[in-house]
Amino acid sequence: VDRRSKAVDRRSKAVDRRSKAVDRRSKAVDRRSKAVDRRSKAVDRRSKAVDRRSKAVDRRSKAVDRRSESVDRRSEAVDRRSEAVDRRSEAVDRRSKAVDRWSKAVDSKIWLG
Repeated sequence: VDRRSKAVDRRSKAVDRRSKAVDRRSKAVDRRSKAVDRRSKAVDRRSKAVDRRSKAVDRRSKAVDRRSESVDRRSEAVDRRSEAVDRRSEAVDRRSKAVDRWSKAVDSKIWLG
């Protein structure tokens, strides 16, 4: 009977050792999975930050594009106005030349008179 109980004790101790080893391994697996989760969360945070930055850059570039377009439109309007001014000054020059010719003709008629 004594030998049987010793054998049973040995077996139960071996079972306890194995269960402790299993517990240690499962704890190690849990620690690794937690570390993996932490890393993946950090990666997600970084990617979100990168996305936010890229969106901000896109917004700024769009604003710059809009400003340059408005500047282009303004410069085109200025060009059109200067062309109109040039046309008006050419018309004024033509009129003044016609007036000069007319006054010369009038003067020559008076002298011929």
